Amino acid sequence: MKAMRTVLIVTALLLALLACSQDQDQSTQGATPAPAGGVQAKDYVVTIGTAGITSDTYAIGQAIAQMVNAHGDANHVRCIVAATGGSIFNINALMTGDLQFGLVQTDRQDQAIKGRAEWRNKGPQSNLRAVFNIPTNSLTLVTSAQVPDAVVYVVAKEVLKNIDEFKRLHPTLAALSTASMRQGLAAPIHPGAKKFYDSEYGAEK
Repeated sequence: MKAMRTVLIVTALLLALLACSQDQDQSTQGATPAPAGGVQAKDYVVTIGTAGITSDTYAIGQAIAQMVNAHGDANHVRCIVAATGGSIFNINALMTGDLQFGLVQTDRQDQAIKGRAEWRNKGPQSNLRAVFNIPTNSLTLVTSAQVPDAVVYVVAKEVLKNIDEFKRLHPTLAALSTASMRQGLAAPIHPGAKKFYDSEYGAEK
């Protein structure tokens, strides 16, 4: 009798668990689970490499991310800012795909694209692409040729179309202009950035 009672109790528990499982399946049928952080699966989450956390470069990276993330839901692009070892680290990480964007010193951009200095043994970093300059800080936002055009387009658009707001985010940005941000790029302009520049400012002759 005791054994039979035990069997009945176990059976009842299994049936209860099965019923709960079926109810849960029915309640979630047709629903799409929300990914962690609220970012949709179709969104791109990109990382901008900067420099030390107390540097102007890091603060400018935060400003870029703030501009992009302000319309992240509409554009499906979100930016994360990473403190790094600086220009050399950022360029190397871009080439390996560990970063999608990086702020680098203008001279380092030129050296990398030409295979000089730190890249003398590796040769020209032919996949390096420019997005825009921050001439007030001798910085360039660079990316890789492997980053999708649509993502780079969004980053260029959100910063340059809202340049007045961008300039208010850090004191060193106050003297920027859209013209100066598109000049003096040592690396080839990424097609996504060029598409925005051509549509907004006209194709350069």
